[in-house]
Amino acid sequence: MLPLQRIVNCFRFNTMEEIVAELKKDGSWWAEETLEALSQKSPMSLKITLKLLREGLYSDIASCYEREYAVAARRIQDDDFLNAVEAKLNKGNHEFNNWTHKTLEEITDDMVNKYFEPLPGNYRPLKHTIPENAFYPIKKYYKQWPIRVIHWLNEQSIDNANIRAGQDFDVETWFYKCGIDIKDASITLAELRKKVYEKEEAERKIEL
Repeated sequence: MLPLQRIVNCFRFNTMEEIVAELKKDGSWWAEETLEALSQKSPMSLKITLKLLREGLYSDIASCYEREYAVAARRIQDDDFLNAVEAKLNKGNHEFNNWTHKTLEEITDDMVNKYFEPLPGNYRPLKHTIPENAFYPIKKYYKQWPIRVIHWLNEQSIDNANIRAGQDFDVETWFYKCGIDIKDASITLAELRKKVYEKEEAERKIEL
């Protein structure tokens, strides 16, 4: 079995307990190294991160920003965060594992869900700018396109002609295959996004 298939098999579950159990069952060198890495992390952080990833599958990017902001605002007030920062930065202890909750099993869903509750009204609302036709993580674009192309399309500074001219070969080549010359400064970034977006939507409709 290829490593990628092992990753998918072990991380297909929606609870950390099931993921850890599957990693132990797998027994490969990769699974053992992964278990060792997970054992060094905060059990609460592992559960929070998994929930963020699962909910992000069905959210647009703006909702993901709001959710992660709320979680981070609460998490940085926890003893886990404060003690780990002090241990690693002030005391040089990079193997800190004195977490408030020692095991995954002692953390309930209700305890995790509290981090995801809406922030009280006295918090400043998160402000973010989402580019028109930005490519959201729930789309299949992330599976089809080179990751550098995705970053490029969501980067506001690409209106700069010098940046366009200095793009990596794989980015430039991919756009040429789509009939787009990214060095053409007359094409705005918004137009580029729209062209690629419309092309992808047309292909998706054909598949449907």
